[in-house]
Amino acid sequence: MRDGRIFRGKELIFGGGLLALLSLVLFVACANVAQLRLAQAEARRKEIAVRVALGAGGRTIARQLLLETSLIAIPGAALGVLLAHVLLAKAVQVLTVGRTFLDPGVRLDSRVLAFTVVATLLSVLIAGMPSARLASRLGVSEILKTAQGGTGSYTRWRQIALMVGQTAICVALLGTTLLFLQSLHNAAAIRPGFEPDKKLLLVNAIRGLDLPRTTWCEQASERLAAIAGVRAATFARRVPLSGSGGGAMARVEMPGQQPRAVKYNNVAGNYFSVMGTRVLGGRGIDSNDRQRTQPVIVVSQTFACQFLPDRNPTGESVRINGKLWQVVGLAEDAPSIWLHETPEPYIYFAYAQMPSDDVTFMIQTAGEPAAIGRSVINEIRRFDPRAMLYGIKTLRQHMDGALAADRLMSTTTSTLGLVSIALMAAGLFGVLQYSVAQRTRELGLRVAVGATPGRIHCLILGSALRIAAFGIPTGLVLLAGLAWMVRSAVVGVKPWDPALYAATAVAVVAIMIGAAWVPAIRAIRIQPMDALRAE
Repeated sequence: MRDGRIFRGKELIFGGGLLALLSLVLFVACANVAQLRLAQAEARRKEIAVRVALGAGGRTIARQLLLETSLIAIPGAALGVLLAHVLLAKAVQVLTVGRTFLDPGVRLDSRVLAFTVVATLLSVLIAGMPSARLASRLGVSEILKTAQGGTGSYTRWRQIALMVGQTAICVALLGTTLLFLQSLHNAAAIRPGFEPDKKLLLVNAIRGLDLPRTTWCEQASERLAAIAGVRAATFARRVPLSGSGGGAMARVEMPGQQPRAVKYNNVAGNYFSVMGTRVLGGRGIDSNDRQRTQPVIVVSQTFACQFLPDRNPTGESVRINGKLWQVVGLAEDAPSIWLHETPEPYIYFAYAQMPSDDVTFMIQTAGEPAAIGRSVINEIRRFDPRAMLYGIKTLRQHMDGALAADRLMSTTTSTLGLVSIALMAAGLFGVLQYSVAQRTRELGLRVAVGATPGRIHCLILGSALRIAAFGIPTGLVLLAGLAWMVRSAVVGVKPWDPALYAATAVAVVAIMIGAAWVPAIRAIRIQPMDALRAE
């Protein structure tokens, strides 16, 4: 039950976080469209003035502008649904890691389509409402005051507010991207309790012959070890990081302590040497640990600390499932189900003393493990024609599967971060280009009274930096909230890491300066004669 809650929690974190990030990107896109609609409303002031003079009310003008915005949003939503249908058809191939089939169970049902309709309506309101309110609140005289050129202060402040919001969201998304990329790097560096770079082929099997479980496994392992190119072969109930398959529990009873359920694995004699799991004290399970010999276990460091404190665990007796077992070795801590879990008590039983219907063969090779896959299948088929083999993969593929969730989250956030950066940069570029065009007369007069190109250049860049001065702090606060929400889904990264926040702020400032550079170059080319033409 506890493992189910862990994975349910991961799903909720991923799903909720992804929905939040997508909503932020949608807001950035809507803000860009809103800026475009504001600029269009400014350019159409004369037309709006005529409509108002002919008796059109403010609500009529607002409805018209919202309808025009919907003509952009509805085809975009339809295209998005079509694209989602195509991507979901490919989702099985994209999400499958080390398996032959994986159905994510996601469908474009009525709930998804209803959400799409609601999101489209909200997008229309967010993108079209600023220009609609602007048109509905102005009378004929106010419209005509700026109908001859220039931009009203009301519109400029709206555009600036939208740009500040876009910048804040860009900061939050970029920071979240860096957070998950660093987490992926840290997760890949975690030692999983074995040597992840070993050349191993992993094969899950179910016996078909009517032989004792241990006998069948040992005979199959001996045949596999004799294959050309194989250095060693062993077996266990499962391989670490196999997901919920590691949730089997044993009841541990110690004097003076409450009984506890502890995860375990059943391993063969040379499991520790083949997998590269470190034995820190005593010995590992060996081939002499048989059904009729002393029941023995190897325990993890955390098990020793919690159940056998201040004592050498080797030689101690532990009651497990009502039976006494002797501790013969101390193994390194290792994650059991997923890489992010904190160290927990863990037990290794001798497979011969606690057989299992589940078995995974670990085959160490001299060359590329995948190259002997067919030989392994043929050898087991010759030994047991009725055996069922599944989940055949290399240890590297197994590790890729363990990192799949981290890679998926970092890839998703990176994609959304890049989209938001592109939208923010495009929006800032458009706003500044429009501003330079509207300020042609002002800039020409500045040049006429002695303003240098450098001064004009700094003036335009200063506009971008002023937006950054408000947007970046707001974005860092939003980033702190997102980082706190996903703190349990990242590895080795503090939600309030100063270096992460500083890198994010510097990157966004650099992007904004880059987006403002071309409008600034255009501004310094304006001459006094251009001001006269604009007049």
